[in-house]
Amino acid sequence: MWTLDVNYLAVVVAAIVPMALGAVWYSPVLFSNAWLAAIGKTAEEISAQANQVQAFSIAIAASLISAYVLAVLAALSGASSILDGIILGLWAVVFIATASATWGAFEARPLRLWLINNGYYLVGLPIMGAIIAVWR
Repeated sequence: MWTLDVNYLAVVVAAIVPMALGAVWYSPVLFSNAWLAAIGKTAEEISAQANQVQAFSIAIAASLISAYVLAVLAALSGASSILDGIILGLWAVVFIATASATWGAFEARPLRLWLINNGYYLVGLPIMGAIIAVWR
């Protein structure tokens, strides 16, 4: 059986990364306007439609699960350096980007939306991986 050496504090700290990054990435400072245009909505429509408590609860849970999965993969692969963690995060991006390309193609989503959303993962997951790999 596998012995998993997971640092749960590192998982929690790494889970903060996507939340903080998302607050900037999807803000008017970076990609909010382009993202809204790509999904065909206004900020007002998003605010009126979204259950903010539910949306943030899902985002927090997803961040924690993603960080835990990266920690398990780091333990299984022996990732223990910043570079190891970055590479681990990049492999996770490949998985997400290819999966989202498939559903984006069938949903006829614009390429711009795919680039914005996967750019977020391209930045966030390697940072998460680095935190987890080093802080074991």
